[in-house]
Amino acid sequence: MKYAIGIDLGGTNLKIAAVTPKGRVISYTVRKSRIVKDRKTAVRNLVRCIRDIEKSIKGKHLIGVGAGIAGTVKTDKGIVSQSPNLPELEGTNLKDEISDILSCPFFIDNDANVFAMGEGWCGSAKDCKNFCGITLGTGVGGGIVIDGRIFHGSCGAAGEVGHIVVEPMGAQCRCGSFGCLEAYASSTGLVRMAIDDFYSRNAVSLRRLCNNNKKKITPEVIARLAERGDSFCISLFEMVGTYLGIAMADIVNLLNPELIVIGGGLSKSAHLFLNTAKKEFKRRSLKAAGKNIKIVTASSDKAGVVGAAYMVLKRFGAI
Repeated sequence: MKYAIGIDLGGTNLKIAAVTPKGRVISYTVRKSRIVKDRKTAVRNLVRCIRDIEKSIKGKHLIGVGAGIAGTVKTDKGIVSQSPNLPELEGTNLKDEISDILSCPFFIDNDANVFAMGEGWCGSAKDCKNFCGITLGTGVGGGIVIDGRIFHGSCGAAGEVGHIVVEPMGAQCRCGSFGCLEAYASSTGLVRMAIDDFYSRNAVSLRRLCNNNKKKITPEVIARLAERGDSFCISLFEMVGTYLGIAMADIVNLLNPELIVIGGGLSKSAHLFLNTAKKEFKRRSLKAAGKNIKIVTASSDKAGVVGAAYMVLKRFGAI
């Protein structure tokens, strides 16, 4: 039986899986992606992960490897053009470099694009022809699907919804601009907002839980307190929802999709911000475009690896 390996390389985690033509994950592992800072070591570690999972699959034929990378990708050439969260890979031709090492076809796209592919193939966006996938993780990504195909734009930079400006005079983003959605609705943005008000009177519970140490603040800690009813942490997630709703309204007013699917690590706390996002979206979107749209969460946290594998399986006619 044939299979493909799918990789989801984000700013925090590297997820890798073996996926069959029916979308079944037969092997899966997660590792930290930000262990190294130089390109050669990053590539070497990526190749090691691919070989490890290939060795774990017996009696099946590997068609190729697909990867989604956090950043702007020139998909035709396989070059990472820009990646604020993985700067060590900027300018790297991963397609040629890794395929030469592995003697195996290797394809690359933006991580939010492969997330959208995965959700469109066998997830929450299945059977949708026009939708947008939004990933809320270390950064914020977006994958735009028009008439069943990923829209890449003129140089592979389409769908960067994380850099929609939601607060013109706002916090600086890793991209260098100010007030981007990523600076507010990512896991790093959530932590930043908590740090900014860490010594305010309202943040007493957060300070107590973190022993007055800002470095101990994580999205999970903030979510835990919000679920216990802490007003300060609830307000942080409400800000995430408000800014996400503004951006979703912009997307829908511009593209008129039928569905928006939200994934990424922060989506595990969607119950703390998605209702706020929907309310803000409804307030700002045009009635015709926003009336019937569905806003849902991803069906699985493996959508990225499944979509990366789909990219390969589809290219070689396995599905």
